[in-house]
This record gives sequence, structure tokens and C-alpha cells, in this order.
Amino acid sequence: MISLSMGQNADESDVIVSEREKVELVQDSNVSEAIERRPDLQFNNITIDGEASGSSLSDLPSEAVDSLEVMRAITPDLDADARGGSLNVESKPIFLLEESVNKLEASLEYDEEGSSWGQDFSISTSRTTGNFGYRLGFSIDHYNSYNEASFSDWIYHEEQMHFAPEFLTVETEESEESEYKFNSRIDYKVSDSLYLFTRVDLGQEDREETNPSIVYRFDSGDYSNLTANSGQSANARIDRNLLDFSSEDTERFWQVGAVHDKDAFHLDAKVSIEKNRYYEPDWYIIEFEQNDVDLAYQWNDPQSIEVTTGESQASDFAFDEIVDERWHNDQDDLIATLNLKRSFETDRFKGFLKGGLKYRNREKRQNSDSHLHDQYNGAFDLSDVAIDGGTSSELDKAYDIGPVAGASESHDFFEQNYANFPLNIRRTREHSDGNSYFVSEDITSAYVMLNTEWGAFRSILGGRVEETTISYEASEVVIGENGEYIESLPRAGDRSYSNFFPSAHLRYFLNDRTTLIGSWTQSIKRPNYGSVVPFRSINYGNRSIEEGSPELKPTLFDNLDLSLDYELTENSTVSLELFRRDISDLVFWENTRIDSGEFAGFDLGRNRNGPSADRQGLNLIWNQSLQDWSQKLEGISFNLKASLIDSESEYPNRPHDTLPAVYDSDFSLQISATYDREKVFAQLTYSDRDDYLKSVDDLIWRDRYDRGREQLELSASYQINKNTRIFFEAENLLVSHNQDYLGDTSRPMFFGVSRKEYTLGARMNF
Repeated sequence: MISLSMGQNADESDVIVSEREKVELVQDSNVSEAIERRPDLQFNNITIDGEASGSSLSDLPSEAVDSLEVMRAITPDLDADARGGSLNVESKPIFLLEESVNKLEASLEYDEEGSSWGQDFSISTSRTTGNFGYRLGFSIDHYNSYNEASFSDWIYHEEQMHFAPEFLTVETEESEESEYKFNSRIDYKVSDSLYLFTRVDLGQEDREETNPSIVYRFDSGDYSNLTANSGQSANARIDRNLLDFSSEDTERFWQVGAVHDKDAFHLDAKVSIEKNRYYEPDWYIIEFEQNDVDLAYQWNDPQSIEVTTGESQASDFAFDEIVDERWHNDQDDLIATLNLKRSFETDRFKGFLKGGLKYRNREKRQNSDSHLHDQYNGAFDLSDVAIDGGTSSELDKAYDIGPVAGASESHDFFEQNYANFPLNIRRTREHSDGNSYFVSEDITSAYVMLNTEWGAFRSILGGRVEETTISYEASEVVIGENGEYIESLPRAGDRSYSNFFPSAHLRYFLNDRTTLIGSWTQSIKRPNYGSVVPFRSINYGNRSIEEGSPELKPTLFDNLDLSLDYELTENSTVSLELFRRDISDLVFWENTRIDSGEFAGFDLGRNRNGPSADRQGLNLIWNQSLQDWSQKLEGISFNLKASLIDSESEYPNRPHDTLPAVYDSDFSLQISATYDREKVFAQLTYSDRDDYLKSVDDLIWRDRYDRGREQLELSASYQINKNTRIFFEAENLLVSHNQDYLGDTSRPMFFGVSRKEYTLGARMNF
């Protein structure tokens, strides 16, 4: 566990703290900047006053925070699914402020990909009036973005004994996004030992996106003349598609609570309600196709497959289908907690006993109102709605997107000629009923933990019980023998399970410079509660199916962590962390090829449980102040963090192969150099990681991997005066792209362009 408090002693924390990782908040800024200045920190979860939160750390000003703690090994007072490190933000009552604080921040962002711009603006005020304290904040973010990507899949041609691309998709994406946030908190001091608080956060995000694409379907033709890096496909197909949609995402958060703290007794209780409403009022896809096209392809770099085809024009592309859809996704989250703590102290030792109760209910209701039309009574081709799609400018090879369907032109044609587009009942019901469902998850938990300190020792022993209940309602679409829609049958189900999570933590000061910390914990990773619904999503264009997994079980972890911290000097430390994870029922994404039946040749993707896995590794962290070496180097420091992981797992569809656990990189490295003196702060961070496994297929050469990335980032700021500071950030300076591949890098599956990004802004107190 790491404490980032403003002067809080490590032993005042409810968890065992490693002194070497204490960090001070940036007084004129927010929690986000304090964390960004510590790139060696690692956490997957954020909690505010002990509760999981999706709030942005940039919305939390420094004066609103009492302490920050990053816990690597979870204690019983945290949810048992808080794995991989958890940042806990302990808020400070606003009435404790000595004076009012007003803040303003504005920034301008630039992305080299597509020369895209964005603007951020935020303002907040924190004030006290007698026993009252309140904080109000408002922010506006606006972004224009442009992205390019290519997708491909591969087959092995048995007769010609070569791999060949199944398809190649090249797409561009233009979007505009606006986000508005309002946050507030009121604290009231009832007495010296009791205060009440309430918090209200509101947010809305509006987005518009247009996404034209061209798809070369080599698999629709006959392969010939295959070599290791070239081939031909006769009588193949080309698709020209358009995705156009807008979305509205609103969030509402309410919280009320009380804190009582007197002498050796502490009590806190709170209730939180969060509501999220996501709506796509006009999700629209239109597709055109040209058949019997002779294609040739070749590549020197498989990331840039060069396709040769004959001349064509918009009128050669016949109408294929339209999807006209309204999409709702509503989620509610209710949390109620009670925590009690009693401290004690004797001549020989001191400590506390802490316990609590928690109830959480999450609900998700997804509704897909989809209409699919795959015929037109009359003459209709791409030329009726075409605009110039332009040429890709960011991919390593320029692709001529050519004529594509214009968004407004397509919408207008569809509305004016709606009567001539007969509805495909079967596929409409598959899209709508198969993707509409309701799911609810209830988690009831209780915990107790005992903390004791005596001499150089400190220990925390305890346990947590969690009972989980999941229920769902969905529909099964029934198709007749001749492929016609019959009916949609309701499907409902529920299940419950209980788990006990014991834990033990120990810290021992070997001497004034050396600290040993060890912990044994058990934890859980529940399936995404939407994944257990028996939904089915069919993509006829990509010949793929995704299904829910009602039988999916939670993944259980048995964790052993050991760290040795050595203080080189007052400002420099070196640490060695060892860990082992024994994992049961590991969840992974399984891809299989359907061999028979109506969907023969389709790829089926779904979450599955593996039998078991184990993961072990080490982290080496070295924080060094160069001032220790020479006074002339005052303010300069560096941090090095190296991680090694070895993991093994067996997967049900590959019982004779031993593979690494999904999402585990064997090696990662991070090095940062920092200058922090007087008015100037600057930090350069380099990171590198190996490839990792993402999904497992029936065939070893079809296993999907995420390619490793090297990244370089720069962050700097200058204090102009007491109340004003300018800052600059640069990301992805090495221009590292996002890439996936099948089996090895000669078979790319995804290439997402990612270029340099810059931010320039100012923070002011007034």
C-alpha cells in the first residue's frame, strides 16, 4: 500500500504503508497531476472514501483531499474485486479550509492524426461559511478527432500451403464530442465529533461519428498463385460501407453520508446512487457490394497489404443492406455502507478493530430497436448517394477509399423511399430481440479486521464475506427449418454464490533503513454482469457471432506478495517485490470456427472459463535523487521500474497446450527522469512492454496477440507567479501504433494509427 498524504504518518492509515512511496499533492492543482508525477504507481481501481468511483481524478482539487492511498494487496475493508492495486481518495471536510479557494484551468489539445483539435475548460470554487463548507465545479470539454485503422483476418489454403488474407478492411473515422460536467459537495459540521455531507455530480456527453470503410473480401473468390507475400482471388467481392450515428450519454450521481469520530471510536455511513443513460437515436449502417471482382494482393510489410483491382465506379456497387437502429443502455448502481472502528492502546502495543457492512445493487437494461432492410424494389446503387471518401493519409500505405455513401444523402434517400425497402423480419428480430435484455446483480458483504502494532511489527488480520446474486431476462430467437423467423421466446435465469476472503498482512522494520512487508490475500473477479446474459449478436458481413455465457463463473485468486524496501538515503530507495497468483476459473475470450449448420464458416466468440492458471513475477523499483551524488544535481531524480511475469494456463479448447494467461506481458520496463526545482517541473517517461495473448482459438496459429509498444511522454510546467502556472504535455513521441496479430506478426489483424498528441494549458488560482 502506498500513502500519498499531505503529512499523514504511515501508521495513521488503516492499511500497511510503504514509506518509500509517499507523495505530496500539488497544491494548486488536482489529484490527477499528483498521480501523473508518479509514473511508478500502478492501480486498476479508484475509490473515493472507500467506494468504487468512475469519477475523473482531474475533477478532484487538492484542497478537497485529505490523503491518497494506493493499495497493492487488498484489505478486508475493500471490495474483494479490487485487484491490481486500488487508489483510495480520502476526502477532507470543506469546512476545514482556512480560506476560500477558486480555480480555473484551460487547455488546448492537438493530435497529429488528422490534425485534430480539442479544448478543455474548468472552473471551481471551495468556500466555508460557519459550520458549512461547499464546493462547486463546472467543466466543458470539446474534441474533434480523426482516426484510421485497418482490419484483416487470415485463412490457411490447404492445397497451395500458404496463408492468405481472408479480408482487408480500411476505415476512417471522424467524430465530434462535447462533454459537460457539474460537481458539487456540501459538508456540515454538527459538532466537533460529527459532520454530514452530500454530493451531487451531473454529466452529459454528446457524440457524432461518421465512419466510411472499404472491404476487400478475398474469401468470396477463388485463390490462386499464392506465395508467402502475394496472391490472387478471382471473382471476389468489394464492399463499400458507411456507419453514421450520434449518441447521448448522461450520468447522475447522488451521495449522502455521515462521519462520527470521537476519542477511540469512528463511524461512517453513506448511501450512493448512480444512474447512467446511454442512447443512440439513429445508429445507421448502409452497405453496397460489387461482386465478381478479380483482386491481387502483395506486401513487403504485412501491415500494408497492397491491393490491385480493375477500374470501377460508384454505379458498379449494388445495394446490400441498411440497418436503422435505436439503442438504449440504462444502468443503475445503488451502494449503502456502514463502517465501525474502535482503537486501543496499551503499554506494549496499540491497534484497532474495524468492521462493516455493505450492500450493492447494479442493474442494466439494454434495448435494441433495430430494423434491417436487405432489398430495394427498384433501381438503387451507390451512385445515388455517393460522395468522395478520399484517401487514407495516416496508414503506412495510402488507400483510396473511393466513392462512399454520404451520411445525409443516404438518410434522405432512405426516408424518401422507405416504402421500397422491405423489412427482413428474421434479421430484424435477430438484431433487436437477440441484443435486448435486463440483468441485475446484488452483492451483500460483511468484514472484520484487527490491526496490531508492537515494536517493529505491525499486522492486519481479517476476512470478508460476499454473497452474489445475478438474475437476467432475455429472448431466444427461434428460426424455422427454412430460415424463417418463428418467434422470440423469453429466457430467464438466476444464480447465487458466496465466498469468504481471508487475508493477513505483516510489516517488520529490520532496521532503520530496511522494511519487510508481506501479505496473503484471496480475491475475486466477477464476470461483467452483462456477459452472463444469453444474448446473440450476428454479423453477417464479417461472418462472426458473439454470444453471452450464462454458465460463466467468477475467477478466484489466491495471492501471495512480499516486498523488501531499502532506504539508500533520505530521498532514494530501492525495492524488490515478489508475487504469486494461483488462479481458478480464469475467464478468457474464445474464438472457434463453426464447421456445420446454417452458420458454417462463421467465427464464434464468447467468454469461457479456463480450468486454472498460475502467475508469478517480480518488480524492481529504484528511486534515486541525483542530489545524493552531487549538490549541483539538486532537483534531478530518476525512477526505474522493471517487471517480469511468468504465467501458465490450460484452455478447454486446447487441452494439450500450455499457454500464458491472457493479458500478461512477460516483461515491461519504465524509466522516468524528473527535474523539480523552484518554478520548474519537467518529467520524461519511457515505457516498453512485450506482446501479450488476448484470445485463444482452436488453432494455435489463430491465437490473437496484442503487440508490445514503446512509448515516450513529456510533462512540464512553469510557475509564472504565486497564482498562475502553465503546463505542457506531449504523448506518444515515438509514434507507437496499436497492433494485433494472429499467431505471429506476419498475420496482422488490427492496425490502429496513433500519432503524437500535445496539450498546452494554464492553471490559475484567484
